[in-house]
Amino acid sequence: MFLEVTVSALGWNFKLGFPLIPLILLVIWALGLSMVILSGLVFLPKKVITAVALITIAGHNLLDSVGGASMSGGSPLWHLLHRPGLVSPDPLIIVGYPIIPWFAVMALGFALGDVFRWEPERRKRFPLRAGIVSIVAFVAIRFVNAYGNPVPWSVQKTAALTVASFLNAMKYPPSLDYLLMTLGPTLIALALLENARGPFARAASVYGRVPMFYYLGHIYVIHILAAIFALWQGGTAGFLSLDTASFPKWYGTSLPGVYLAWSLVVLSMYLPSRWFADLKSRRRDWWLSYI
Repeated sequence: MFLEVTVSALGWNFKLGFPLIPLILLVIWALGLSMVILSGLVFLPKKVITAVALITIAGHNLLDSVGGASMSGGSPLWHLLHRPGLVSPDPLIIVGYPIIPWFAVMALGFALGDVFRWEPERRKRFPLRAGIVSIVAFVAIRFVNAYGNPVPWSVQKTAALTVASFLNAMKYPPSLDYLLMTLGPTLIALALLENARGPFARAASVYGRVPMFYYLGHIYVIHILAAIFALWQGGTAGFLSLDTASFPKWYGTSLPGVYLAWSLVVLSMYLPSRWFADLKSRRRDWWLSYI
């Protein structure tokens, strides 16, 4: 959580000084607070943790109408808990990742950890079936269009746009539909890729060994590449921040350009990530366990 308001915030805004204002509480803020909550939940039986997690994930959309629909609707506490929005206008503090239901997703992952102690066949069978059930549940709940996502899908002028509307589940906070459509394929991938070997698997595992290092580093790479791109387009780069609404109209690229930028960021972080992964394997400094 401290890294969110220091190292991460500096990477997004390139603004020196502390505190870094405006503060936009994003991914690792939510992950950090989820870990704090999980530090208490771990004393409960695994079945209780699983029940709390599933009930929260399945039922939190019942809270969608609380606090109004705007970023300023609801109390600061409610924005911290469930609805992204303005916590404080001065100093400007905005929550992008509320804690509900993210803490439940982490708790469910913790409870599912015991699965990987099972014998191989059973270990693979369970996540595969759970993933299929999740995807089927997503299609069914989303098709009914009555619950599971604050914004319903609708028939569009083309089939492709209709499919896009169907798949357009809310991430902030993640709706039940969003979690079903993302965790389902993830569980299937866990089952199918357990024995994956070869150059690609080894390269992918490098990122998985240092996720915090990769996350913090990739923010700076994104900002640097975005600044170079802005200068190349003939403008300035001082406007770059999380306030995308203030970006000039001349700045931007096509969807293929976005994928190209994504590829460049991932590839450029490979060697630094491999270096840091090797460092962690050689040393046992206490701080390395956090990065």
